[in-house]
Amino acid sequence: MTISLVRLRIVLVAVVLFAGAAAAVFTLGRANHAGRTVTTPNAFTFTLPSNWHELTPAELKKLSKPAVAAYARNDGTALVTIRQEGAAPVISADFVQSLDQRFRSKLSDYVPVSARVITTKAGGAFFFSYVRQKLGTLDTIVLVPAGAHSYVLDSVSNPGSLAATHDVGQIINTFDPR
Repeated sequence: MTISLVRLRIVLVAVVLFAGAAAAVFTLGRANHAGRTVTTPNAFTFTLPSNWHELTPAELKKLSKPAVAAYARNDGTALVTIRQEGAAPVISADFVQSLDQRFRSKLSDYVPVSARVITTKAGGAFFFSYVRQKLGTLDTIVLVPAGAHSYVLDSVSNPGSLAATHDVGQIINTFDPR
């Protein structure tokens, strides 16, 4: 009984810490920090923090999902991949529930954190975040509508690095399909 109570407390503390990191993505990510505006041939722009780099074409091929671009923090604490998809689906409670169920069935260490519509430079975007407890990561998915297609920004970051979660927020908040 005591072990279960200790485990429960550890899980609750971890979820609170990860949720705080997810909130930091958008509260701190809105601040303007040093970086450069990236304009890509794939028709989008965003501000890339100065301590990030673009993955090479060879590195892109090694990713688990095809991406049009990907960027990593130089210290290895965060990665953002950008995919172009078809038209954005209608965001509804059913959509969020199906996304949640899909992750629950695939990831044994999945803990949902947030699902909401956020405002970015591009306008409204769907934001979904979750924790991978065993991996110790904060993962986010941002769906940005862009007319007949959409962009999906996937991020994986170390929630213990407030700077990394801040940088991810800066990329997401400044992302703009042209």
